[in-house]
Amino acid sequence: MCGWFPILHHTHRFTFDDESFYPSASFMYIVHSDFYTTYFDIDELINILGFRGREHIAEKLRQIRIKGGLPVISGKTYIMESGLAEAGISVEIGWQFSSHTPVTFTSGN
Repeated sequence: MCGWFPILHHTHRFTFDDESFYPSASFMYIVHSDFYTTYFDIDELINILGFRGREHIAEKLRQIRIKGGLPVISGKTYIMESGLAEAGISVEIGWQFSSHTPVTFTSGN
């Protein structure tokens, strides 16, 4: 897919509904063509949500995963921002910051 895993190469700050979390280096995958397309490891996000007591959102992601059709990158299943929106999760990535890149997930609940 001609992309890369950026976490080890650049400082990222991850939050879900204003709670910080610290994902693995392969949690986020970026493809750059005319714009950035970002993918997130769906299984890792499900685990993070379950650990944080957000089981109802984690279950929505499980249902999306069961449907199939998600890309597999380096042996892991990934979901795009549009798939997260289907589960009621919005993502904002602060590309404009030079010293760090905040990645903010927000649930509609």
